[in-house]
Amino acid sequence: MESLYAAAHSGDLEAVRARAVPGRLDEPANALGWTVLMAAAAQGHGEVVRWLLDAGARPDVVSDGVDTALSLAATRGHVEVVRLLSTDERVDVNARDGSGWTSLQAASLRGHDEIVALLLKRDDLAANMADTDGRTALIWAASAGHEWIARRLAADTRVSVAHTATDGINAAAAARDAGLEELAAELERLESEDRPSLRPSDLDVAPPARPAPTNARPIREPKRGF
Repeated sequence: MESLYAAAHSGDLEAVRARAVPGRLDEPANALGWTVLMAAAAQGHGEVVRWLLDAGARPDVVSDGVDTALSLAATRGHVEVVRLLSTDERVDVNARDGSGWTSLQAASLRGHDEIVALLLKRDDLAANMADTDGRTALIWAASAGHEWIARRLAADTRVSVAHTATDGINAAAAARDAGLEELAAELERLESEDRPSLRPSDLDVAPPARPAPTNARPIREPKRGF
């Protein structure tokens, strides 16, 4: 599995094809419990991800650190990989990573607008899931100054604009703190609009982040020659 993991990590599709063993693609391939699909997704190798999926790799496997192929790709901004994974019904688009964040929260904070747009296409997206501080994707986008992402989220009627985090901040206040006065005013206007009833799970607050395994080693980089 080590050579297959190295090939997936480096994006060497021919080597992945040659070394893949049917029925073993979902086995942990490094100390963090990543599969070869996770390795390819984390590095943004869309062709390798597509081939592995076609070969039977499951996109819903969760690593020891609670990573998934989708969370790894969304956090790192790999648009094509997220496009492949988010359209697979087996993928839990609302899964939290080891920090208690969903892919939508991570992409919103980091400014990955195209990924946010892809995730919003999922009908089962719980768009208001909050982290341990009660902050949703919208609050994080506004706080980070990602105006277009905040506007994209606020335009989705599933998103609660009025939601307030445990520290008392909401999206409008976060936008104002980031110097986005026009956005803040728009969000304040939207706060008063009626929105469809939110599912109870939408406002679930994340549990405390899981500590990394004490025996975890750094992710192994592929060796030369693979």
